[in-house]
Amino acid sequence: MQYAEQKRMIRPEDKIALKVRVISKIDSKSNEFIMILSEKSGVRQLPMPLTKREAEDVLAVIDTEETNHATWTQTIKSLTAALDVIVEEVIINEVALGNYLAEVHLLQNGVSRTFQIQAIQALILALSQRSSIYIVRSLMEKQYVRPKGNGLISVPLNTLTIEMLQEALDKAIKDEDYELASHLRDEIKRRI
Repeated sequence: MQYAEQKRMIRPEDKIALKVRVISKIDSKSNEFIMILSEKSGVRQLPMPLTKREAEDVLAVIDTEETNHATWTQTIKSLTAALDVIVEEVIINEVALGNYLAEVHLLQNGVSRTFQIQAIQALILALSQRSSIYIVRSLMEKQYVRPKGNGLISVPLNTLTIEMLQEALDKAIKDEDYELASHLRDEIKRRI
């Protein structure tokens, strides 16, 4: 967890409010999921790849029945309540090495703190307290999905895990899609 010294303030007009639209398994063969976040006041959608565990954690924290919460999500809720910590907002603000990152703005006993963590962890914190979730407008412009037809979407390469990139590379080579294979290979090399 990285605490931020009051970095640049993100103006309200530079933030887009998001909500969780759906969490779905990518395909029947893998344990990888995708969460789609959508604009609260718009139609653009942001894909976020998840592991099975991350998908279960998000589903547990948005489940309204306390008995279905994962143990650690119950712990988060108990700790934030006991320590009088309020998650004011979460702002997804960058992508690094296949992971979205987010600023978490907390308030505890009148003291504001901001720190940067992986967005999925930040989203779980925000969802556990029903706090606002945002994305920086410039990042949304680069990352939102563009429909490709037949129910398919285009997912930004910079959000895929190395394993997902390698799988896609193997498939592109098998399908003789050498242009896509070249882009995938370059993204893998950039991260290693």
